[in-house]
Amino acid sequence: MFWRCRQFFALGSAACRTQQLQPRPRTFRRLLVQLPDPALAFGPGDVAEHLLVSDRTARSWLQEWQQAGLIAAHKPGAKRVHAWLLGPAVLRVLRPKRPAG
Repeated sequence: MFWRCRQFFALGSAACRTQQLQPRPRTFRRLLVQLPDPALAFGPGDVAEHLLVSDRTARSWLQEWQQAGLIAAHKPGAKRVHAWLLGPAVLRVLRPKRPAG
C-alpha cells in the first residue's frame, strides 16, 4: 500500500490527472504516505505528529480537506468531529484494481 500511495501521489502522475484529484495540497499527500492504513480513522494529533505542525494548524487543515471532499467525518452526525476517514474519491484511487475475469 505504501508503494501505491507514493506512486499515485507523485507529482505529474497520469493517474492524478485521470482521477480528477489534482491539485491536492502537498500536506495531504505527505499525510497519505505516512498513514499506516488508509482505512483507519485519524485525528488532529495524528496529523500534527506526522506533519510536525501544531494541533491548531492540523485542525485547520483537516477542515480544509473536509470541505474539499478529501476526507469525511468518522461520525457524520456528531456535533464535534474528533476523527476523520479518507473520502470516497481518495479511497477509490488508492484501492488496487482487480483483474477482470
